[in-house]
Amino acid sequence: MAFVKNFTITSDAGTVYADTDAWIAAHGPCGTGHDFPSTMVLTEAKTGVIVNLTYEDEAECVAHEAEAIEAEGPGSGAGTTWVINSRG
Repeated sequence: MAFVKNFTITSDAGTVYADTDAWIAAHGPCGTGHDFPSTMVLTEAKTGVIVNLTYEDEAECVAHEAEAIEAEGPGSGAGTTWVINSRG
């Protein structure tokens, strides 16, 4: 059964982005550059993105999380704040 992780990443500086390509240019793919299905959309304020990652199961999610330092978020790096909206 699919396991979905949904999170929001926001620019700490309040930078406004034209689109997700501009976000990715500044912060990288934030977990969306893998072989599993994913989506990324700008937040309403355009100062961040909402990401959905769909895994085969929880084990695949845990393995992906182990690739990144959780304290820094899912590939977002310095200058951003992230929060998990849902996981399961």
